[in-house]
Amino acid sequence: DDTLALAEFMMRRGEYHDAITLFGHLNPKEREEDSDIWQKLGFCLQKIGESKSAIKMYLTAYQLNPNSKWTIQHLAQTAFDAQDYALALQYIDMILEEDEDNLKWLSRKAECMFGLEQYTDSLPTLYKVAYLDEQSEKAQEMLAWGLLMTGNREKATKIHEELMEQNPSVRNNINLAHLMVLKGEIQEAYQFYNAAYQLAKDEEEFRNAFWEWKIYLDKIGLNVDTLQLLFDTVRMIKS
Repeated sequence: DDTLALAEFMMRRGEYHDAITLFGHLNPKEREEDSDIWQKLGFCLQKIGESKSAIKMYLTAYQLNPNSKWTIQHLAQTAFDAQDYALALQYIDMILEEDEDNLKWLSRKAECMFGLEQYTDSLPTLYKVAYLDEQSEKAQEMLAWGLLMTGNREKATKIHEELMEQNPSVRNNINLAHLMVLKGEIQEAYQFYNAAYQLAKDEEEFRNAFWEWKIYLDKIGLNVDTLQLLFDTVRMIKS
């Protein structure tokens, strides 16, 4: 079919809006032989940031051909990007059934569980990611926050202290400072905040690292007003 060939050509060229129009002219039906058109419509919509519409196309493609690994992976990723964590988790688990040690998808799974506030349930996945990717600061950091969210401050502090020993970076200083505040050790916290401020290449880097975990800190009692006061104080002293 000339229309299909042209639509695929436009898709390969990155002309996604035109490709969507052409695929639409094909009037795909909900039947197995059209599943690839629904896939391609989903892909084009995903590429232009229309995540919700893309998800609908991928779900149709999946229903028509539930054995397509390509559809399952794109559905998982698009749902994750759209912060539809429950849907993403459903398809991520399908991927992990086939590839249980896949670091990318294990990490995505942990992030989805955080998004759904399933902190206790996330711990086995977080431990696995930290074990499989023991050189990754991000993996160790996520585990520390998982432990913190489930009330295990001592283990969380120990991980952050080890990260600091390996790499006294801006974010590691700030994470440890936040933990000190939670424990009521304000003087120690200021030392780490100040070190982070000195290390930061600019104020934006400091600000981004400082507020990165705001939502989780708020959930365990370190509210935004307290954080703002600490943030302003460090900046005032150093300016």
